Amino acid sequence: MNLFSKVYFSGLGGGLVLYGLLLHYVRDALFLVSEFLGLGLVLLLLVPTVAKLVNLVRQRTLPSPWLAVPVLALVAYWFVLDHHIDDAVAVSLEVPRLETVVTAYRNQGKAARPPNTEADGPMLAFPWVSGLIDNGVGLVFDDTGTMDRGIRLIAADRDYFTSAAFQEIKKSFGGDVVSIKKVRENWYLCSFT
Repeated sequence: MNLFSKVYFSGLGGGLVLYGLLLHYVRDALFLVSEFLGLGLVLLLLVPTVAKLVNLVRQRTLPSPWLAVPVLALVAYWFVLDHHIDDAVAVSLEVPRLETVVTAYRNQGKAARPPNTEADGPMLAFPWVSGLIDNGVGLVFDDTGTMDRGIRLIAADRDYFTSAAFQEIKKSFGGDVVSIKKVRENWYLCSFT
């Protein structure tokens, strides 16, 4: 494998994995373009890799160890997407900063609440992934147990969305809470519609 191929595969492979890890930030900044960007990176890596493998099979030669780089990058990228590791990375980066916002809000009230933040009693929702109109995902701080109760209701009842017990939780923050996922102690990713 020549130097260009090594640089191409390792650079694009590393870029693809890094893109996957930071996808939360890219998705929010570029919205729909981010989906095409990811697909483009995958195709730029996948097409030459398959062509190289086909050529090696035709020539009946052993592949270069460098060919493992794009294959591992593609596997890592799909693993990152499938397990939402980009959200875990973003949560790890954002929660410490947001905890100072929560503390300020608790001490100073509405004056300390950032402009894009929603409050529902002691709970705070921070924008996580923008959606169309009022749809989206929010990172919610809740130390009241409301979201934990919602998780239990969702797990216990397939028709939780229409159940009487879920109605209070559903209307949190003025929107319909569709799903709740605990990401840390007192922190939840909630989908709203």
